Amino acid sequence: MTWSYPIPSGTIGALRVMRSICNPLAQGQEADLTSHLSLGEDGEDDAGRHVMVHLEVVAPANAGKHFVGVTAYAVVLNAHDDLSTPHARDETLKRLAPLVVHALWDYSLAHLRSLASGLMDSRLDVPEVTPQ
Repeated sequence: MTWSYPIPSGTIGALRVMRSICNPLAQGQEADLTSHLSLGEDGEDDAGRHVMVHLEVVAPANAGKHFVGVTAYAVVLNAHDDLSTPHARDETLKRLAPLVVHALWDYSLAHLRSLASGLMDSRLDVPEVTPQ
């Protein structure tokens, strides 16, 4: 198959949830939408190095009475990047983020909605599109 547009090196091999939480907030406590992207190594085989891009999201739910959170990750296969220094890891994350961040956001949002669905009021204050 020939692609008509450039594809960055590396392929998403898996999307998985590492941990999730749904907890009530203490009276008077508030939760804001937060997210954090980070990079981790997953190993190496004949196809090359695999890296994990983690996305952590915490969101208010149930009209601000609960919060839901998820840490999901994408395994990027065949990522031939140098990860030996913090600067190299930052550059790798910058390069891989456009490849995986939208897939991770959609995957995480679906999981957050599933968590919130068990609450009396399942409204989530989470954007439908990936935040910048």
